[in-house]
Amino acid sequence: MSPRRRILLGAVIATVVARAGAAPTEPAVIETTRRGPWAPATLAPSASAPLRGAALQAQAEAKLRSAFDAAAARHGGTLTRSQARIAGLGWVAQHFDRIDRDGRGSVGFADLQRYVRQRTPSRER
Repeated sequence: MSPRRRILLGAVIATVVARAGAAPTEPAVIETTRRGPWAPATLAPSASAPLRGAALQAQAEAKLRSAFDAAAARHGGTLTRSQARIAGLGWVAQHFDRIDRDGRGSVGFADLQRYVRQRTPSRER
């Protein structure tokens, strides 16, 4: 074996031995915080504790309101079934007949909110 290879092999062995005695670097934490450039920033792990109960329900309602309002802004604050589908609110389009209890052909956020709250167990309200 050439002297150059012996030095290189010795350096590799020394590095492995040094790392074996060092504190772990917690690779699982590093891996969970990485995300590809195609992943939205909202998918990044958060440092806060997960929401539960009323706080989780309020967050879900706020996100639903934001999506609904953005889609309904062009349509006077209401959506038809096809407008909901086009806006990416497939769940609203699927449940449209039950949300549109009065049969008007369009729904506002209050109609959607009433329908969602009807389906929510009363222990969470």
